[in-house]
Amino acid sequence: MLRACGDRLQVNYRYQAQRLKHDGDHWHALAADGSSIAHAAVLILANGVQATQFAQTAHLPLSAIRGQVTHLPAQAADLPFVICGDAYLTPALTPAAGGFASLGATYSDATDATLSAQDHQENIRHLQQMLPDWQPPPDWAALDGRAGF
Repeated sequence: MLRACGDRLQVNYRYQAQRLKHDGDHWHALAADGSSIAHAAVLILANGVQATQFAQTAHLPLSAIRGQVTHLPAQAADLPFVICGDAYLTPALTPAAGGFASLGATYSDATDATLSAQDHQENIRHLQQMLPDWQPPPDWAALDGRAGF
């Protein structure tokens, strides 16, 4: 998707903007030492709750929500399409990319990023409500996953 933007998009990895400045025509993302990382007429912040770190956005009513995704083995989720409802299930990645499907996601106010068996169970319960004949892997409590905010 980034490549599809061509020269309309400049990507700067491994930089962290510390301040934003608007000069009337352009927004400037500034590093800690005040040097310019990038500038553009339009600024899009796509950094979740961290968007409030800037003076211009500190007032935004954002809060972190914990979500956990459960990784299912490919054979447990052999589907050619995404299923969405109270949960979602993606088709399995190729073996070279990990070979698992993503099932999720929970939402909570918890602050711990440690994987939770209870959240795996919640994801599985939501999938079973959407696909009543689907059976979870027998070792579902040992499933891997990812939690983020």
